[in-house]
Amino acid sequence: MTITLDMRQFDALLKSMKGAGKSYDKAMTLATKRMGLIGQKYARQYVPQDTGALRQSIKTSSTIDQASIFVPSNSEGGSYAGKIHDERYRTWYNLGAKSKQKAGSYPVGEKYIYRAVEDNEGEIFGQVEEAVEMVMAKI
Repeated sequence: MTITLDMRQFDALLKSMKGAGKSYDKAMTLATKRMGLIGQKYARQYVPQDTGALRQSIKTSSTIDQASIFVPSNSEGGSYAGKIHDERYRTWYNLGAKSKQKAGSYPVGEKYIYRAVEDNEGEIFGQVEEAVEMVMAKI
């Protein structure tokens, strides 16, 4: 299970900044890393909770042009991450007691990674704006 935030949608903007060299590379690498970490933070808040294994299994990785938020299949929560994310009302129905308690503060439930990105896209993609400002200040 992986959600990938692809920077190539900003292709024209990125191409115009590539002439900035190392400052571009540094800014975009930092931006994608931050994008992944923000998505991970919210996904961990949105995920249903019993033991906390699935919450702790949510990871992120990034490159200069993309960030991914995912649950590794070999992690403690990996064996059921997809089921919890994608199969509500097919293989499971109701949140458990700990998830219901957590739901008082966060929108806990299915599609926890997808919703984390969708609900917080302004904050996540705002990292690109900060990267652009960082590069432009050095040009």
